Amino acid sequence: MAGAALSVWGLVEVIRGKEDSDGTPPAQTTAEFVRECEKTHGMNGATQKKITKDEYGNPSSVVFVACTWPPSETSDPDGYSAITVLTEEMGGGSEASGNSIVDRVTGPCLSYTLTYTYNHMGLVENTEPVRLGAGSRLFYPSLTPWTEGLPFNPGRSEVVLVHGRRYELDQASCSKKVHEG
Repeated sequence: MAGAALSVWGLVEVIRGKEDSDGTPPAQTTAEFVRECEKTHGMNGATQKKITKDEYGNPSSVVFVACTWPPSETSDPDGYSAITVLTEEMGGGSEASGNSIVDRVTGPCLSYTLTYTYNHMGLVENTEPVRLGAGSRLFYPSLTPWTEGLPFNPGRSEVVLVHGRRYELDQASCSKKVHEG
C-alpha cells in the first residue's frame, strides 16, 4: 500500500515536474493559489463567515470572505473578496411589523445574492436566495421598496434590507443577475 502511494506521488511529481523545460519552477496549481490567499488573509478555508456580536449577543456585523482562483472581476488580484454586512436597530421599528432591524450590505459587487435563515419558536427554515442590485432599499422578505426613513444616510451602492429579528443573513456573494422589482 505504501509503495502504491509513493508511486502515485512520484507520478504526480513527474507530471508536475520539478522544473519546466526552461529551468523555471512549475506554475502554481489552483489549490496552491487559494491556500496562499487563505494564509495571507488569516482564513481557515476558501470561504468564511466572520461574525461580530454586540453586548447583547446579537450579530452587529458579518463579513463574508472568500478566496478563489482565478481572481474574479470583484476580487483582489490574489483572489480575495469580502462582503460586509452591518446590522443595526431600526429605531422606532417593531418586531410585530417586521421592521426592527436593518442590514447594510457593502462590497465590490454590482449585485448581490443573499440568503437568509428564518428562525421563530423552533421553526428554522432556509429562505430562497435573492439577487439584488447595488443601491437597493427593500423590505425583506416581500422585497417591496423601502420608502420610509432610515437611521443613517446609506451609501449610493449600499444594499439596505429592513426586516425583523426572525431573519438572519446566512450567505452573501456577488451575483451577475439582479432582482427585477
